[in-house]
Amino acid sequence: MKFLVDESVGIAVSQKLRQMNLDVVSVIQTMKGASDEEVIRREIEDNRVIMHACIKKYKETILGNILVASEKKIRIRRLG
Repeated sequence: MKFLVDESVGIAVSQKLRQMNLDVVSVIQTMKGASDEEVIRREIEDNRVIMHACIKKYKETILGNILVASEKKIRIRRLG
Protein backbone atom coordinates (compact mmCIF):
# COMPACT_ATOMS: atom_id res chain seq x y z
CA MET A 1 0.00 0.00 0.00
CA LYS A 2 1.26 3.47 -0.89
CA PHE A 3 0.44 6.52 1.20
CA LEU A 4 0.00 10.21 0.51
CA VAL A 5 0.34 12.20 3.74
CA ASP A 6 -1.63 15.44 3.63
CA GLU A 7 0.09 18.78 4.22
CA SER A 8 -1.79 19.48 7.45
CA VAL A 9 -0.40 16.31 9.03
CA GLY A 10 3.20 17.52 9.03
CA ILE A 11 6.58 16.06 8.19
CA ALA A 12 7.15 13.98 11.35
CA VAL A 13 4.45 11.44 10.47
CA SER A 14 5.70 10.89 6.92
CA GLN A 15 9.28 10.54 8.21
CA LYS A 16 8.17 7.95 10.76
CA LEU A 17 6.25 6.02 8.10
CA ARG A 18 9.36 6.03 5.87
CA GLN A 19 11.41 4.69 8.78
CA MET A 20 8.93 1.83 8.84
CA ASN A 21 9.86 1.17 5.16
CA LEU A 22 6.50 2.31 3.83
CA ASP A 23 6.08 3.98 0.44
CA VAL A 24 5.16 7.54 1.43
CA VAL A 25 4.78 10.81 -0.44
CA SER A 26 4.44 13.90 1.73
CA VAL A 27 2.35 16.72 0.29
CA ILE A 28 4.27 19.27 2.36
CA GLN A 29 7.57 18.08 0.85
CA THR A 30 6.51 17.51 -2.74
CA MET A 31 3.39 19.60 -3.38
CA LYS A 32 3.38 22.34 -0.73
CA GLY A 33 0.41 24.65 -1.20
CA ALA A 34 -1.37 22.31 -3.64
CA SER A 35 -5.14 22.53 -3.85
CA ASP A 36 -7.31 19.66 -2.63
CA GLU A 37 -8.04 18.82 -6.26
CA GLU A 38 -4.33 18.55 -7.07
CA VAL A 39 -3.73 16.33 -4.04
CA ILE A 40 -6.62 14.06 -4.98
CA ARG A 41 -5.39 13.91 -8.58
CA ARG A 42 -1.94 12.83 -7.33
CA GLU A 43 -3.51 10.22 -5.06
CA ILE A 44 -5.44 8.73 -7.96
CA GLU A 45 -2.53 8.87 -10.43
CA ASP A 46 -0.12 7.20 -7.99
CA ASN A 47 -2.74 4.82 -6.57
CA ARG A 48 -2.06 6.10 -3.04
CA VAL A 49 -4.14 6.33 0.13
CA ILE A 50 -4.60 9.78 1.63
CA MET A 51 -4.00 9.45 5.39
CA HIS A 52 -5.28 12.83 6.44
CA ALA A 53 -8.44 11.80 8.25
CA CYS A 54 -6.91 8.84 10.11
CA ILE A 55 -3.82 10.70 11.19
CA LYS A 56 -5.65 13.85 12.21
CA LYS A 57 -7.97 11.89 14.49
CA TYR A 58 -5.34 9.51 15.93
CA LYS A 59 -2.11 11.54 15.74
CA GLU A 60 -1.39 11.28 19.46
CA THR A 61 -1.55 7.47 19.46
CA ILE A 62 0.03 6.55 16.11
CA LEU A 63 3.76 6.84 16.83
CA GLY A 64 5.10 3.65 18.32
CA ASN A 65 1.99 1.74 17.30
CA ILE A 66 0.49 0.06 14.28
CA LEU A 67 -2.54 1.69 12.69
CA VAL A 68 -4.75 -0.54 10.57
CA ALA A 69 -7.44 1.33 8.68
CA SER A 70 -10.25 -0.20 6.68
CA GLU A 71 -13.45 1.24 5.28
CA LYS A 72 -15.36 0.31 8.42
CA LYS A 73 -12.94 0.65 11.34
CA ILE A 74 -9.51 1.66 12.58
CA ARG A 75 -7.43 -0.50 14.91
CA ILE A 76 -4.37 0.73 16.78
CA ARG A 77 -2.02 -1.87 18.23
CA ARG A 78 1.12 -1.46 20.30
CA LEU A 79 4.37 -2.63 18.74
CA GLY A 80 6.19 -5.38 20.60
